[in-house]
Amino acid sequence: MLTKDVTAEVICREALEIYCLDLGGRYLLSHYSSEDTTDWYSIVNMKSSDIINKDLFVTSFYLSILSTCPNKLVYFNVEPDIRVAKKNVIPSFDFCLDINGNKAYHIGEVVRGINFPVQFRERAYKFTELLSSNAWKKYYYDSPSPPVLFVFADSDEIALEVSKLLIETTEINRFRVSTDERIKKPLYELGAFLKYSEEEGDLQEIKAITFAP
Repeated sequence: MLTKDVTAEVICREALEIYCLDLGGRYLLSHYSSEDTTDWYSIVNMKSSDIINKDLFVTSFYLSILSTCPNKLVYFNVEPDIRVAKKNVIPSFDFCLDINGNKAYHIGEVVRGINFPVQFRERAYKFTELLSSNAWKKYYYDSPSPPVLFVFADSDEIALEVSKLLIETTEINRFRVSTDERIKKPLYELGAFLKYSEEEGDLQEIKAITFAP
C-alpha cells in the first residue's frame, strides 16, 4: 500500500486497489494480441508513488480522449523513446488525432509541484532541441509543423509557472497547459485548457476545438 504513514500495517478501507500486469498477462498479450512484449519484465511495474501518480493521470487523459473524440484518435503512446542527437527525450506520452484527414501530433508532459522547477527545466531544454529543430520530422514526418506540447500540472499555480519558464527559457511557443481537475471537463469545453498571454502575464481559458467530436 502506498501511504505517507510508514507505520501502517493494515490496508485502509478507502484505498484504491490497482492491479498490475504480471508474467501471465505478458504471455496473454504476446499470444493473443499484436503488442510487442519482448522488452517487458515484472520489474517495469516497480515504481515510486510519484511516478504512479503521473501514470494514473496519463491513463485518465487517455480515457478523456476516448470519451470525447474516439473517432479522431489515431494512436496514443506512453513514454515514447525519442532520440535527438545523442540525447533521449522521453515525454510522458504522445498521441495523434486525425483532423479532417490531416494528422495532428501532440506531445504530453506531466509536471508535479514537487518536480518543479529543477527537473522540469532540464526536460524543457530537451523538448526545445526536439521541437525547435528539424529533429521532430524523424518521428512526425507527415506533419507540416512540429507537435504541440501539452503540459499538465497539479494546479493552476504550477501551470502558470510552467508557462513562464517555457516562454522565458526556451524557444517553444506552441504549447498549452491544463491540470488534473480541468481535464475532467469535456476536452473541447472552455477552460479545459489554458493559454499563456505574454501581454497579460497570466493564463487564459480557451476552447481546444481539436478535441471537438
